[in-house]
Amino acid sequence: MAQTDYFLQFASEAAALTALQSVTGSSIWPQDYAFPGLQFWRASQDSTGVDSSSNPITTHNYLAGFFVMLSLQSARPALLNSSAVQIVLDRDKANARQAGAVLKSNVSGVVLQDLRFQPVPAGADYPYGNMT
Repeated sequence: MAQTDYFLQFASEAAALTALQSVTGSSIWPQDYAFPGLQFWRASQDSTGVDSSSNPITTHNYLAGFFVMLSLQSARPALLNSSAVQIVLDRDKANARQAGAVLKSNVSGVVLQDLRFQPVPAGADYPYGNMT
């Protein structure tokens, strides 16, 4: 069974909890499959420089909103069709670098290849810049 990762964007954590309560069955984040508070950015919009010791630094310009990932063992049509969904990935295919890893994307192909996020959950190895 494929591990399906849903990346969703909301205006706030409260809005996310309210909207997802029918999926999670809880008013708090389930620790076994919910990853709230992800930070997303576009790599092309990073700025680089050096710190006071001349070490290179990169500054990310984070996207607005509250992001959450739900990692589920099966596809959920109601969740897949949620207006909050930004990207849905088959983690097994992504880890194996197989075509068809992107099950749904509400961002353009160019933006999809440019997106990065943190933290990345254990067991995930997304092919940034080569999502198909």
